[in-house]
Amino acid sequence: MQTLRSGAIAAVGKDLADFIEALDLQNVLIIGRDWGVRAGYVVGALFPERVSGLLALSAGYATSKPTNELPYELISAYWYEWFVATGQGREAMVNDRRSLCHYLWKTWSPGWAFTDAEFQTAADSWENEDWASISVHAYLQRWGEAVGAEEHQKIEEQLHENPPIRVPTIMLQGEEDADNLPITSESKEQFFLKGYERIILPGVGHFIPREAPDKVLEAVQRLVSIWKFS
Repeated sequence: MQTLRSGAIAAVGKDLADFIEALDLQNVLIIGRDWGVRAGYVVGALFPERVSGLLALSAGYATSKPTNELPYELISAYWYEWFVATGQGREAMVNDRRSLCHYLWKTWSPGWAFTDAEFQTAADSWENEDWASISVHAYLQRWGEAVGAEEHQKIEEQLHENPPIRVPTIMLQGEEDADNLPITSESKEQFFLKGYERIILPGVGHFIPREAPDKVLEAVQRLVSIWKFS
């Protein structure tokens, strides 16, 4: 049976869990931004045995709500996810991906003056057959407009219930993030059984590792100290 080429959160989360297990890693500190931390949340909730901590960047947990429960400011921020549900949006993802993503970069981090070289280095990695189709499927599946892989159905059902995260977690949130707005990470303490420390970074947008690498390092050191003395 051919595996569905999917960017669904259940899929990337299970991939990360399988990767950690295949390498027989222990006391893993997961550091993830946006899609990366969404995978980390899956592992921290459903496969936490090999994980000592989670550093979450630019994406809050437990955001799988029906659209009628989302504030319109957040729906507006996610416009591109609705855009790719249309034929013209999918056309843009395939044939105009650099212009589309350049616009997203500028709007998501309004205070970050990235260089052309920085953008082009990232954009070169999108030039493959998988990028557009997997990205589009991920957004469609996230909002119930496409099905995920059958082998991930059980995980999908578990994630729909927002299972608690079972490892110590630090959340870094850019105050100026215009994609995953700060409201996506606030008041989430009840979902974290081993602690949830949320740090707002003034003047920082969506690309925290690029905009505030020193803050990322400080958070890593803090999580390591929590693990050592727990």
